[in-house]
Formats: sequence, structure tokens, C-alpha cells
Amino acid sequence: MKYIIKHINNYLVDDLYKFYDTHKSLLPNLTKLKKEEDKLSSILGRLLLLKLLEDKNISIIYNKNGKPYIKNNPIYFNISHKDGYVAVVVSNKKCGIDIETYHKINLSSLKIFATKEEQNYILDNIENNFYEIYTLKEATLKMYGKKLSDIKNINTQNKKRTIIKNDNYFVTIIESED
Repeated sequence: MKYIIKHINNYLVDDLYKFYDTHKSLLPNLTKLKKEEDKLSSILGRLLLLKLLEDKNISIIYNKNGKPYIKNNPIYFNISHKDGYVAVVVSNKKCGIDIETYHKINLSSLKIFATKEEQNYILDNIENNFYEIYTLKEATLKMYGKKLSDIKNINTQNKKRTIIKNDNYFVTIIESED
């Protein structure tokens, strides 16, 4: 497994769009995005993916749920972005990644995504445990290509994970065990 985390401010906007101009097939839906930050984050995600893969000749296709994968390649990848940060993971196993920037936590949101047991765990240490559970669930959803409406059904017990955190963000990476 390899991963990378960068911020769009580390790149010139013109350079990101030049990359897009030569790799449009990697981002067929970019023009549907309304916010400039979302466009730049999506472009940077594909640029970082190619950097991790060290391969410039890949084709990305989408399954019926819209989850992207690399055509004719046994490597899995996942990309997450939030507030200009972009996190990318590649692995020879199914994988998921989620990045969240720190914000004021709305405790009423717990009942939307967390089981009663998870809510109690989060309330023991709100600042850390909220992000741990939420990003683990999001990364797992993304790994399996599930919908956000399935988030409460994601079991967080005994899941191996990699956590990366600093003063700006909290990232969880998960790989399938099969």
C-alpha cells in the first residue's frame, strides 16, 4: 500500500489545468463540477494517482455505482478530498481512504452515522473518536462502492486501519482482508 496527501495550494492552478488538458480521459465528468476547488481537487487526485502508480498509460472506467477503477490492472485505488486537501491510496487489495478537516462537531449528527455503541465511544473522547469512526466508515463505504445511506450499517469493530493526522486533517485508510 502507498498513499500521498497534498493540498491544492501546493500547485499552480495553470499546471493543474495543463495536466487535465493532457489527461482528460481520466476525468470525464470534470465539467459537471460547479466549484473550482472541487475541480482542482479532482485533477490533483488523478495527478497524485499517476505519481503513485508511476504509470502514465492507464484507463479509468467506472462500475455501475460510479466507483472508478483501472482498466486491465490488478491495482486498486481510492481518492478523497476535503477543503483543498487530497488523499490518494493505491494497493494490491481493495482499499478506501477518507480525509476530513477539523471542524465544529455537531453531536446530533452521531445518530445519523453511528451505532449506539459507537456513539458512546465517540463521547468518551469527542475530538479524536468522532474523526476515527466517521473516516473509518467513509473509507469502508468507498472501498466497497456503497452509498452514504449505508453508513450506519458499517461495522467498525476489529477493522485494521492506518490513521494519519496532523493539526489540519484526520485520514483513515483501510484495505480489504481478502
